[in-house]
Amino acid sequence: MKNQTELIHSTGWRELVILDACRYDYFVEEWLYGGVIEKVKSAGSCTIEWAKRTWPGLYEDVIYLATIPYIGKLDLGGWRGIDHFGLVHPMWRGAWHEGEGTVLPEVMCEVFRVFRKRSPDSRLVIHFLQPHHPYIGTKRVAWEGGTRKCRESVMAGGNGLVNVSYNEPPNYREHRLAYRDNLRRVLEAVKVILRPGMAITADHGELLGGGEGWLHPPGSDNPILREVPWVYMERDGG
Repeated sequence: MKNQTELIHSTGWRELVILDACRYDYFVEEWLYGGVIEKVKSAGSCTIEWAKRTWPGLYEDVIYLATIPYIGKLDLGGWRGIDHFGLVHPMWRGAWHEGEGTVLPEVMCEVFRVFRKRSPDSRLVIHFLQPHHPYIGTKRVAWEGGTRKCRESVMAGGNGLVNVSYNEPPNYREHRLAYRDNLRRVLEAVKVILRPGMAITADHGELLGGGEGWLHPPGSDNPILREVPWVYMERDGG
């Protein structure tokens, strides 16, 4: 199995789409837009681990559109996103939808177009928050995860770290349906901006109950969390 970090730093992508908490098996069933889907090994089982291990150097030509505060000014044990990228644009601050408790994928696409036009020579990382909860597709499940609490913590001057329960809920089947709808919504958005030279992958997967476990606890080597999709849209001529 290929190493995702090596692919990120060896593939000549111009745009890198990150789907937060996107499982390989669900992605394979829902991706309808071409390219070859590969299963690759992520560097971590949660976003913080993934970011620190995947981006250890300085990437001055990269603009990172961040939907979560972990990629930015927060100190994650000696790693801060602003020290590793040419620019981190905090989508979670200015483009947050209060009603849905997230950054909508369609808004991400609008901001992407602005940055692509403004900075044609830069590489862009577009880190969508979906399919990570909260669920904003057709299927809705009333459940309060840590995303909103993380943002509220940072906005109040905190470190963004919140307590999350990893106990499986009894209605996990409902969560699975809502998760799939979240994935479908974000892929519909990605389809609109898809172009040659774009790579699509995930930071980690998601445990969805039924004996699998729940969410994406740190420090795990569970293949559901660590094995993620990778698609590269080849440029003309290969």
